[in-house]
Amino acid sequence: MMLAEETSEIHPKLRLDSVIARGSFGVVFKARQVAVARDVAVKVLHTGLGLQTEAGRLFREEIRAIGTLDHRNVVRIFDADETRDGRLYFVMELLDGPTLQHVVDASPIAPARATALVAQLLDGLAAVHAAGHIHADVKPANAVICGAGDDERVVLIDFGLSRVLPIDRPAEAVGGTRAYMAPEQLREWKVEAGSDVYSAALILVKLLTGGERPPNAAMPALDGIADPILRVAIERALAEDPAQRPSASDFARALRRETYDAAGPAPQSPFRELTPLTERDRLHGRADDLHRIARRIERARPVVLTAPSGTGKTSLLRAGLIPYLDASGRPWVYLACEPGAATRLAALLEPEAASLEHALQQRASRGQPLVVILDQLEVALANGEATALLDTLLAADVATVLGVREDFVARLLAASRFLVEGVPQVRLPPLDREGARRAIVSPLAERGIELAPDLLDLLLDDLTNAGRAMGLDDTGTDAAIYPPQLQLSGGALFDSLAADERIITREHYHRLGGFAAIVGEHLERTLGELASEDREVARELFLELVTSTHTRALRTEQELVDAVGGRHGDVAVRRVLARLEARRLIARTSSLDGIPSWSLVHDTLAPRIEAWLTVHDLDRRRTAEQLRFHLRVSQADAPATLSARQLATLAKFPGLVEELEVEWTRRTEAVWTPRSLVDRSRRQVRYRRGVIGTTAVAMLALTAVLIGTWLAQRHKDNLRLSNIGRIDLRIEAFDLKLDAAGALVDEHVDAPDLRWELFDPAADDPDSAGSKTPADRFEPGERRFEHGTLVETGIEVRGGDAFLKVYGRVGTCEPSVIPLRRLPGNDEYDKPREIRIRVPTCSASAFDTVLVPAGPFVFGGVGDPPSGLGADYLPIEEVVNLQAFSIDRTEITNAAFAVFAKQYEVHEVEAEAYTDAFAIAGGQNYPRSALDWFDARAYCRFLGKDLPTSRQWQKALRGGLVLPSGAPNPHPRRNVPWDDAPPTAPDYAGIVSAAVTNAHMQLGQNSDPRHPYPVGSHPKDTSVYGVVDLAGNVQEWTADFEQRDDGKFDRRASRVTRGGNWFDTTAELLDSYTALENPRSPHTRFQFVGARCAMAIKAEAVPSAER
Repeated sequence: MMLAEETSEIHPKLRLDSVIARGSFGVVFKARQVAVARDVAVKVLHTGLGLQTEAGRLFREEIRAIGTLDHRNVVRIFDADETRDGRLYFVMELLDGPTLQHVVDASPIAPARATALVAQLLDGLAAVHAAGHIHADVKPANAVICGAGDDERVVLIDFGLSRVLPIDRPAEAVGGTRAYMAPEQLREWKVEAGSDVYSAALILVKLLTGGERPPNAAMPALDGIADPILRVAIERALAEDPAQRPSASDFARALRRETYDAAGPAPQSPFRELTPLTERDRLHGRADDLHRIARRIERARPVVLTAPSGTGKTSLLRAGLIPYLDASGRPWVYLACEPGAATRLAALLEPEAASLEHALQQRASRGQPLVVILDQLEVALANGEATALLDTLLAADVATVLGVREDFVARLLAASRFLVEGVPQVRLPPLDREGARRAIVSPLAERGIELAPDLLDLLLDDLTNAGRAMGLDDTGTDAAIYPPQLQLSGGALFDSLAADERIITREHYHRLGGFAAIVGEHLERTLGELASEDREVARELFLELVTSTHTRALRTEQELVDAVGGRHGDVAVRRVLARLEARRLIARTSSLDGIPSWSLVHDTLAPRIEAWLTVHDLDRRRTAEQLRFHLRVSQADAPATLSARQLATLAKFPGLVEELEVEWTRRTEAVWTPRSLVDRSRRQVRYRRGVIGTTAVAMLALTAVLIGTWLAQRHKDNLRLSNIGRIDLRIEAFDLKLDAAGALVDEHVDAPDLRWELFDPAADDPDSAGSKTPADRFEPGERRFEHGTLVETGIEVRGGDAFLKVYGRVGTCEPSVIPLRRLPGNDEYDKPREIRIRVPTCSASAFDTVLVPAGPFVFGGVGDPPSGLGADYLPIEEVVNLQAFSIDRTEITNAAFAVFAKQYEVHEVEAEAYTDAFAIAGGQNYPRSALDWFDARAYCRFLGKDLPTSRQWQKALRGGLVLPSGAPNPHPRRNVPWDDAPPTAPDYAGIVSAAVTNAHMQLGQNSDPRHPYPVGSHPKDTSVYGVVDLAGNVQEWTADFEQRDDGKFDRRASRVTRGGNWFDTTAELLDSYTALENPRSPHTRFQFVGARCAMAIKAEAVPSAER
């Protein structure tokens, strides 16, 4: 029996059937999606639990956690909305099968069965963690077993307690099931990804033994698990410290007895060596420091973050504070000070602002709370820009974090009248021993790597001793560990692992030579990166910074400039000092009177620097003596010239010839000087090479006849082994125009400048062009032009897929990119295949496009009228400055797409036929729908364009801050294109009805249109630039997609669609559809999803050299 509130209508698209489950927050129904005839499950919140309640918040967390995931072991969400009486609901996959609890109730079960089930559960958790979420309530009742045999899958459900992965600090738990909670969840009410892994291990133990964890014990009994390998894997997953547990994916691999694939790409090091962390990195070991500064960020008050050199101040701000602000929904601007900092900060705040003061006023007028983070303020203090910058910034109503090196704090506080006594200061000390432990162990654990305990203790001791020797911190603590040295050591240890190793031991450390050797190798690598001129400056600086007792010396900057600058210039000395400091080889300190001084970062560097100086100076002296010898034995008419190898060695020591020139000119009897002898030697080497080249040519001509037949046969054998085939290529250009009846036609155009290049598919995106096809897999043929068509015959190319880029399309524009599928191999070498390609001219690419001028616009936010989704589901509002671009006035039409699809045999992109119910949608002027993302992108690139970005699409709808007329945009946040004041969502059924009438379709009042309508059918759906159908007709693909952690392309990642459609966009939903970045699988082919193309306004990308 269903309650009254349960029987009320959810949505016309859904027909409820029966109740599947009830919980404290809501009810789960079995239902039917009427439009697509699909059985689904619908989860609905109880009456009274709205968006602002705790239940509503958790409900949104659940949708956010799994709404964009598409994984076989995670329940899929199809839709989310609000009922007519204000209750939240979402539509998800209907799972037919028992929960894992049914299997647990019958435990123990066979180990193979238990590990197979839990491995699938871990696969789902790995996907959840990769998306940035924690389940927080992993238990048997929250996993459903569907299918049987090879089709069996375990599906993770009920994400109501899920949490967003935090930065370094575990998230606060809001519930859970005690029998399956991790220790940190039980005791501290905290959860992280390792908590989910612990819960999965408890489920596995229950399945294997039938026993449960005693009430007050952290670990269950493992006596019943006989398999030693399985037991070790479980013990690791049940580690007390979450940082010591494997990731979900590594635990799953361990259960399947899989080893690391050495043939695959090497995992990326989690350490940054001596460069600061960025927003893409996770900060470990600084949770307390992060929260100390986060608590002090108050509106309109500055906070000073100060630290000695090398303590990780920039890493804390970028990898700690910025993600913290993102998670709390506070907008921020970060700037590392350089000359012109005020101008750069103004551009970051408001791209079109005339000054920093103007930019701050514009931000304040919108009432947006803002945190400005100014880092490396010592630069602005040193060049005299700090006072004006700080006075302007601190007078505004913004929260400000000021990052400055500790020896500049007094100058900072004196630089602005707003930095009065009592301004909050947070001093960042070096890492303590516990913080350093987390900073080493946690990044490794995230990659499934374990550090042996005895090595960890030894490494922490060495880092502590190194920090104590640096003497930069005066906290008096026993352990002062500096992050750059920790990162350098951690990176070296990670790189020392073999492909199949997962534990770093003392043996690895000893093979590297310990801490001193790691730092020393870094020294040699850094010096090897320097240009030869800078390396000479570094040599002389090190001579000043190492004492005769083989320890480091402290020298003032002026002393170093006086000692070295006379030969190399003051600028070169300061440039090399900055480079060596950036690579943490030397450290800068200042005395009480502000005089800067320099020293090596550690005494262990001194002997390695001396060794490098010895080798460097020995080679230099040997080279100088060699040149002196040649000068002494040279006669006026018979100079003893140097060989090519000797000249190459001499080039390694810039300035050496000039030094010897001064020395040798003192000899009145000298006939040859170092410079004249070197010049004569170079001419002699060039002459000898010319003679050798001429002789070689003659020899080759003599032997060519003898070996010609053998080479021809060898060529054929190479072609066969390399699968080289032959093709004849015909490329012609066409233009687009409308005939007298208004139909789109394409006409041949002579294009005498056509040229092309061949590219291999990209490694991470095989549907895109990668690098140019190398010469060993491609040989051009004989080229000619026939009636304006490029004809090239006898082209040799390896069989398989490739991409053709065609340039010179009668005008200046980007190349046309055409996929070449299934090029012939060696089997068709004797009979070349003819490939005919028609490419659009530049004017055809620009046909029926609209120019969107450069300038700022308002991106994201709830918009106007406000989207009913709320800010949590929408991009953060910000003013974005876009370069000019053109965008198709309409969505891609069937007629336009047909021009591309006619070349199916070349690219295999097909225009699918419309079914009987959608026959009318196949009209020439209807939008091409049922396009997946890859086909839409291929079409746009064929035109030399691309899919618009989400930002370009929204600017085309909203307009810029300034309209094309030059007047201010009265509605810069509009969610609908029309210019009502204020903009409103019209009767969308009226739009559809008008479109239907225009298309001469007779539909009744209650008819449900099952197809799109002709482009431009509703004149009101036209933006300020003249772009039509952005609000309606079909939803449109954009170029945006979910980024992987490593920033690489992922074919499976969801792509963003924008805009409304004819199928399910009502008047009430229109402003949400136009404001939302709606993620979909890139392989989706729906009748209400299409696309349009865009093109940045820039010069043609012409090949560097023509064939």
